[in-house]
Amino acid sequence: MKFYSSSKMGLLTLVWTANILFSCSSQDDKSMEEEKVTISLDGQAPEVETMKVQYEDFQEELLSNGKIVANNHADLRFITPGIIKSILVSEGQTVKAGQIIAELEDSEVRNLLKQNELDAKKALLDYEDQLLRLGYKLKDTANIDAEVKSIAKLRSGLSLAEITFFKIRQQLENMKLRSPINGKVANMKAKSFNSSGAFDYVCTVIDNNALTVEFKVLEQELYFVENSSTVHISPFSLPEKKYLGKIKSINPLVDNAGMITVKAVLPNDGLLLDGMGVNVKIVRPHARKLIVPKESVLDRQNRKVVFTLKDDSIAQWNYVEIGGENSTHYVIKSGLLPGTDVIFKGNFNLAHDRKVKRSDK
Repeated sequence: MKFYSSSKMGLLTLVWTANILFSCSSQDDKSMEEEKVTISLDGQAPEVETMKVQYEDFQEELLSNGKIVANNHADLRFITPGIIKSILVSEGQTVKAGQIIAELEDSEVRNLLKQNELDAKKALLDYEDQLLRLGYKLKDTANIDAEVKSIAKLRSGLSLAEITFFKIRQQLENMKLRSPINGKVANMKAKSFNSSGAFDYVCTVIDNNALTVEFKVLEQELYFVENSSTVHISPFSLPEKKYLGKIKSINPLVDNAGMITVKAVLPNDGLLLDGMGVNVKIVRPHARKLIVPKESVLDRQNRKVVFTLKDDSIAQWNYVEIGGENSTHYVIKSGLLPGTDVIFKGNFNLAHDRKVKRSDK
């Protein structure tokens, strides 16, 4: 067994401790370096693209999601209960105002109408008889006093027969369900040979020619909407299609979620449907703003950073303050000067004073 002196043991302990400290220090340095921007190890200057920032007009944007709603939308129901005899249209079919959609079984009502016609004929004979008894000739009815004729109609039952006739005719007409508007048939619920009362409604008719977009904005964004009139609309299902609408109303009520409902009228080229989800964008222009593309702005140490080009070959780190944004650009409130070359491509892995090569030159 070998024994070591206390001096040798101290030396070994010192060396071992130094190795541990060196190892920890190396790891900390490595972690700090990773928190910074990774620099290429091949020694080659990375290629970047730049643009010269200038004062330009800036389009401030407010983004929201909305829903298309048809202005004319009717759920059709029979006024008179009964058994549905026939349904004359199908879902998706285009109909015109006044067109018959469905009919109820009307045989009993038609029998009542025939009975009323007989009653009316009998009442007319009694009416003429009443006038003859009063000394009037039938060919002179135009010259008979109106009160006399009214009393004769009451006594003969002709007035009651006329009222009954109009009621039955109206009942017969109510057994035909007509569309009140031009549009397309949707949500067909009813079926032939079933009671009309078994369904909430027969079908829906939607006029997609007159559409409204409903969307919500935060109460603190109300000023933005009040100072705008045009909205840009793009359906979720047709992102390549762009439409312009006009704000027609703002609900003067804030809901429980702090939102306000806005409505805008929208033209239809035949592709838009009631119930479609859409992206809504409201744009407000601002003159003379210093703007940069969004891809040129990076997050570093919880701050916004833009790399600029110095001497046509050196990347410079600049802290900037953002004064606004839209879907493509930031407004620079401070940190850059007009005419500066800003790096907007190839900037992600850059560090301060890193040598770079312009690919756009």
